Amino acid sequence: MKEQPIIDNIELLEGTANKLITLIRCNQYDSRDLQIVQEKIDRVINESYAHQHKRRIKNINTIQKIVLLIIGIVMITLGMAMIIMPAPPYFEMFTIIHFNAEDGVTLMDLISLIIVFAGVYLILRALILKKDSRSLHS
Repeated sequence: MKEQPIIDNIELLEGTANKLITLIRCNQYDSRDLQIVQEKIDRVINESYAHQHKRRIKNINTIQKIVLLIIGIVMITLGMAMIIMPAPPYFEMFTIIHFNAEDGVTLMDLISLIIVFAGVYLILRALILKKDSRSLHS
């Protein structure tokens, strides 16, 4: 349904352009008048391209935010899995704080917490960027 108005608009634009070319070839106008018309046409074309460019940037920003959210969720999940799941003894690093003789906070737990906090940071950044980009484009 949307194709019909676009085709009609293109035909209208071509017809108007042909009329303008015919008028210019008749040499009925000064170069000043032609320059004013050319500036108006250039301004409209530039505004159209600027609008399309803003739309592309908005789409790219949306994709970037979605990717940040996904990476953040994956980092939080992996960090929590590293904390919860037991690691083999050869992979365990030294214990920093001992709760008892066999349990405590290891260096690997702290590294996992850093990974979790990085994931939280990415999610918050994606959500905050989402609000900022809405206010900038409005």
